[in-house]
Amino acid sequence: MKWLLLVVCGLAALSDIIERRIPNLWLMTWFLTGMLLSGTVWPDFCSPEALFCQIPFLGRIAARAGSEAGILCYLFRAAAVLLTLHPLWKLRVIGAGDVKLCCIMGAWMGISEFAGCFFCSLISGGIMALLHMVRHHIILQRFSYFLAWFRQCISKKQWIVYLKPEEADKRNTIPFSAALLLGYILWMMIFR
Repeated sequence: MKWLLLVVCGLAALSDIIERRIPNLWLMTWFLTGMLLSGTVWPDFCSPEALFCQIPFLGRIAARAGSEAGILCYLFRAAAVLLTLHPLWKLRVIGAGDVKLCCIMGAWMGISEFAGCFFCSLISGGIMALLHMVRHHIILQRFSYFLAWFRQCISKKQWIVYLKPEEADKRNTIPFSAALLLGYILWMMIFR
């Protein structure tokens, strides 16, 4: 299943690079595919023990319960990723399609494995963003935008939207699904 997830991430990145969006129908298809597979098979990184980061007692209960538990574990992992990344989407730091792709990845991989993969993706995304800013000669512009946003958050004493929809164009953003793909490849090379 890890190679199938690589294909899912690769196609999502390709769509995001070309169209700057990941189709919902396509994401839903892969989400349901993973849910069906979790109810019938327990591959290494989609096992009932992966729920709750390997808490043995709950993992054993899930393993005894059968396919229903597999589906519940899958849904729980997806919900945990969604709840974790939802604030970043609300601030417009990450796109909705990227959050949905992360839910699929987290549900397929398990929470602890996805956390490592997401960390690798953040590093990849940071490098991609830096290269993007150098290529478009917008380093100072983007850093001054970030500092102005940060000062505004401090002065208002609340988090505000980072990037308004009209400012989210190819010049100001990178396709984060490509960073997720690179992070997944990096995670597979290092930790698998």
